[in-house]
Amino acid sequence: MNLPYFKYVVRSNIKFLGAFTLVLCIFVAVMINVFTPATIDSLQQTTEGTFAANILAGDGTLLGFMSNSFYAVMAVIFPMVYSIAVGNRLAAACLYALGIIWFNRKDLPL
Repeated sequence: MNLPYFKYVVRSNIKFLGAFTLVLCIFVAVMINVFTPATIDSLQQTTEGTFAANILAGDGTLLGFMSNSFYAVMAVIFPMVYSIAVGNRLAAACLYALGIIWFNRKDLPL
């Protein structure tokens, strides 16, 4: 991949990146507004013995809750989903440009 093509891909997906960043910001804002130590204790009791118990494990503070939930799940899942989606869009654009995909051809039997 060369630099001009990389710049084109970044520019063409900047709105998509902005949408993902907005979702993460909303997630953090909701996490901060919902946090109370009683809420965290009830969540830990509810999820005891499950996979989610490791995510919500912490010292009962806002910083512990954010570091365990955000950085354990959202900071891994959202970039992964973004990379997969951009990769699929990039592959589809390349295939379309090469003429490999013939969606609108009338002479092909369906």
